[in-house]
Amino acid sequence: NAAGAAANGIPFGLYYRTYAPNEEIAKLEATYTVMCAQNYGATLPLVMDIEGSTLAALGTAQLQKNIQAFCDVVRAAGYTPMVYSSKSFMNTYIKSCPCDKWIAQYGDNFTYTGGAKYWQCSSHGWVKGIEGRVDIDFRFN
Repeated sequence: NAAGAAANGIPFGLYYRTYAPNEEIAKLEATYTVMCAQNYGATLPLVMDIEGSTLAALGTAQLQKNIQAFCDVVRAAGYTPMVYSSKSFMNTYIKSCPCDKWIAQYGDNFTYTGGAKYWQCSSHGWVKGIEGRVDIDFRFN
């Protein structure tokens, strides 16, 4: 998808579904994400996707350390870091974040009050030329 977007002049970013149990692994994940962004020419944010019970079990303090480590590596490489998570996970486990946020909250109304750059409102979108469902997202200015 990245190669196709780049070939057609479509701006794109990358996201990495994290499983990092600590800052060291979060830095490695960020380094890999940066390498992919450089290889494909990403111009939009590089996103750390944080969700699931395994990460919830780490607790807020560790998650915040992991987020900070990821964001530091991404920023140092000249990219904009971002964190993706659901409204519920963000409010319950992450709480605060040192970078922009992309919040998944499915439905017609966005009620997350912690500030966000992107809103994912559905995973049931359709785009001509793509097989299967696609996410529907809005970017706030």
